[in-house]
Amino acid sequence: MSNWKENCAWYESAVFYHIYPLGMCGVEKHREEYQENGGPRQHFAQMEQLIPHMKRLGVTALYIGPCFESEGHGYETIDYYKVDARLGDNVGFRHFVDACHAAEIRVVVDGVFNHSGRRFFAFEELRKHREGSPYRDWYCNVNFGGNNEFNDCFSYEAWHGYNILPRLNLWNRAVRDYLLDVIRFWVKEFDIDGIRLDCADVLNFDFMKEMRQLANTIKPQFWLMGEVIHGDYSRWVNRDILHSVTNYELHKGLYSGHNDHNYFEIAHSIRRLFGDGGLVREGKLYTFVENHDVNRLINKVKDPAHMKNIYLIAYTLPGIPSIYYGGEFRLSGVQANGSDDAIRPALSLSDYAVLSEKESDFVEFLAMLGRAKDELAALSIGKYEERLLTNRQFAYARVWNEQTVLVAANNDENPADIEIRAQGGEYVDYMTGKKYPCENGKVSVKLAAHSGILLVAGGWEFKGEEENGAKEEEKVPENKRNDSGEEKVPENENTNAGSECDKASKESDGQESGRVELENNGKTAEESPKTEAGEVVDNLCGHRFCGVLIKESINTEDILDEIEVYNMRLLKQADRRPRYQTALYFTADGEDFPQKLSRVMIADPDRGGNWFADFKGGDVKYIVLRGRVLSYRIGDEAAKAAVREECRKRGVNDKEMNWEE
Repeated sequence: MSNWKENCAWYESAVFYHIYPLGMCGVEKHREEYQENGGPRQHFAQMEQLIPHMKRLGVTALYIGPCFESEGHGYETIDYYKVDARLGDNVGFRHFVDACHAAEIRVVVDGVFNHSGRRFFAFEELRKHREGSPYRDWYCNVNFGGNNEFNDCFSYEAWHGYNILPRLNLWNRAVRDYLLDVIRFWVKEFDIDGIRLDCADVLNFDFMKEMRQLANTIKPQFWLMGEVIHGDYSRWVNRDILHSVTNYELHKGLYSGHNDHNYFEIAHSIRRLFGDGGLVREGKLYTFVENHDVNRLINKVKDPAHMKNIYLIAYTLPGIPSIYYGGEFRLSGVQANGSDDAIRPALSLSDYAVLSEKESDFVEFLAMLGRAKDELAALSIGKYEERLLTNRQFAYARVWNEQTVLVAANNDENPADIEIRAQGGEYVDYMTGKKYPCENGKVSVKLAAHSGILLVAGGWEFKGEEENGAKEEEKVPENKRNDSGEEKVPENENTNAGSECDKASKESDGQESGRVELENNGKTAEESPKTEAGEVVDNLCGHRFCGVLIKESINTEDILDEIEVYNMRLLKQADRRPRYQTALYFTADGEDFPQKLSRVMIADPDRGGNWFADFKGGDVKYIVLRGRVLSYRIGDEAAKAAVREECRKRGVNDKEMNWEE
């Protein structure tokens, strides 16, 4: 199961985060209001600081757009070779993309190829030279005997009749060549990983075929996703046209199926699209709950309690799930009086910090779904099988090779006892680790009101705690057990002597340390045998990892179940937040401990900034930040320098990087 991602394209298992940057950054509504004072804008640099937040959510791809230089809302392009100056410049955007790539997040931008803005050079040439313009055939149905509200003394076809968006003539070879060169430019200049095609439902199919041919050669796994609202999605999603389109059909069913207590609506859409003989056979659709063109989910559901099940289903049905910025905070927003402002709000970094705290439960729920998508192959490449369907209960399976994931949801105000058709074996609750037997071809589950469950069989092992709260036996290595199978305690492991990590903690300026009591196998730290630091390290070398962790640097205490604490100090900081910090000197034996720790590290300006933990594993030094595990072999100075440089990029200063080896 470990190499399943190597055998499929990156977008097959992606979780997207969608940003409408002009709204999120709160820029001027019209380009003419923008004035560059003191150099280009730095909004892309600010957005880089959201990368840890995206990583926390399990995001692996970012759809950001529109980014082309435009007149107003972003879709009236005036320069296809520049990012919008209200956001920043080309250099800043390339740095942003590189930062995303360093965090293993792909980047997809909007391609606005159906129409341009009126200030695009070709349209300005048309207005200036009229019949004599070499660009008279760049636009559709130009009529020099007509007129419009701008008194151009000619008329033309526009998107939905909005003359601020004159429609490009994609039957014109010169127009198509120009736009294909635009795609080449964005790949070469910014290293983007794909394009979301605006208005793909009205784009010229021959042009889209040429884009697909270009995508197949311009960059490995370059992705094309189209905006399509109605119709037979297979017309667009196939080997010759696009890889994916927006799944508006499922979008509508996700909220109305819950509002109406009608899971049949959702199940019918899935059968029609992905079932045996379904429409979509050669790709995956882009599954969205919210986007920049529709009202916020919380304003469409009759009961906010529906929201978790809606996201659960969106993440686990066939498709590519996404979060629209602010959706993780259950933001409210409704289009009104022709304005989209409410659904495209400005959000600052401090807003993110406050909202993350306020909606921590919902954020963590989405983070859990992100982890499931990352760990469970069946959720990305598994076959869909319906297993139970009533108006208010819905269960299905995703099956791939030896792995089966059962997903069940209860859309009722009361608890429900359900039986899910399944194959023999034992199923494990992905969230809690509780085990469910399969008996007589069924798994029996009790679901609370408005709740759902993920049950896994095969190819995955729960690494949390058992339901009764006791640690799993396998977390105690064989060489650490006595003859009765109980954990042995080394004589000198309970000590307050400093380790190598101890030294690093003491070297911060203005720092004082004090002793606090730590329960440790019946003794406090004060009662533990006192040894030299070298002896302590020798006694701990049997563990996979050994180091120090500041308790205030993590956003959940669950990670503490993964470690054994042998010493603890209360540290007083003179110039940092929080003023008092709890240093835990630990050992850990879980192979994936660094990755688990990276998920819970804090990267929040209001809670101390970008925290990190440093520890050793044999002769390898690990530096773990939010969403990133860095390491180097001790003695490899070049690798160490590269790690230090990456830490600097994340705001860690040189004094803090005085870790011991």
